[in-house]
Amino acid sequence: MGPTLKVLRWRGLILKLGNIMDHVAESCIQLKHLEVRQCFVSDKSYEETTRPMMDITSSHGPGYYYHYFSKSFLDNIVSTSKPLMIESLTLAGIHELTMTKLAHILHRCPKLTQLSLENCILDIVPVTSILFHSCPMLERVCYSRHRYVQQYHQPHHEEMNSTSWIASSSRNRTRRSLLLSPFTNNQMNKHVSNNSSEYTVVGKRVWKEIAMVKAPTATDAMLQRLLYRADLTQLERIDFTGNSNFSDKALEEILNHHHRQSPPLFLHLRKLCLGGCTRIIKEQTLLNLLKACPQLIHIDFSELSAVTDKVVDQITNGCSSLLHTVKFTGCQSITDDSIKRLVDIRKNTLVQLEVTRASISIETNGYVMCKLKL
Repeated sequence: MGPTLKVLRWRGLILKLGNIMDHVAESCIQLKHLEVRQCFVSDKSYEETTRPMMDITSSHGPGYYYHYFSKSFLDNIVSTSKPLMIESLTLAGIHELTMTKLAHILHRCPKLTQLSLENCILDIVPVTSILFHSCPMLERVCYSRHRYVQQYHQPHHEEMNSTSWIASSSRNRTRRSLLLSPFTNNQMNKHVSNNSSEYTVVGKRVWKEIAMVKAPTATDAMLQRLLYRADLTQLERIDFTGNSNFSDKALEEILNHHHRQSPPLFLHLRKLCLGGCTRIIKEQTLLNLLKACPQLIHIDFSELSAVTDKVVDQITNGCSSLLHTVKFTGCQSITDDSIKRLVDIRKNTLVQLEVTRASISIETNGYVMCKLKL
């Protein structure tokens, strides 16, 4: 490794992530992309030497807390660790990753624009809490959880869903759980103004890509926290596949908040994946969402009961002329007629139309295959 290196990809257990980042910060001043897979995170025990978060009891009473990183904790990272000027970071299958260690990693990357966390043992809620304070230039975030990690959802108040996550330590294999609650926007703004000297947060983000796949503890409150105060006009991809806790409420509030915006809210959105978001049950929510996304070329509405003939017709008539992929797997409220209209009008561009287990006849399935030459 040297000062002219632009891209570094590492896979293996010999080196630890913390050591790699320290060496990169010292020697690879032009590095733009860092990718680390299947290694241990670090020997340092940040939890034992710092108190990373401050707790504020909410108006809902004892037991409901807002968790955020204190300014002193973040300042300590800046003062003790040399920053990395990388723009893209991929972490996949990092062993023994904790919330505090991830915060230490990300806060060292002030110019990061793209973050990918694959097979992550951390729950999505603490990850978004970290991004509330770090990586002010971040535009793209992709998250997928480790399939075997233990995560538990604890339903409470609709706006204050709590999440506990359990991770193991290299020094101590006993379980450690942390209760996390997302901010609501009014509560967040109140604490920012009242405690600005105690912690700092990033400003308005300009998102281009948000992917959170099968994050079972993701909630409406967390989604609002990500999108409500952000600039969404540059978004190109949204992938919330398999997040069964997202409901109509979050989407409706985001759309209503931006309803006066012109041009359409998601003007540049090309890919929209809501497959498996089974709590989205209102037809009108999908209609309003599609009207705000005129340039879609890839749509996944699998398993959504809200998909009706009106929704299919909106896709047929309102989406980009380059629409090539539509997925209606398991949709039980659509009819043969709407699917035939979609095929007839979009046959020149459609390359994938999934209607497995949908409420259409065998004859229509054959019609689709013949028309699209699948």
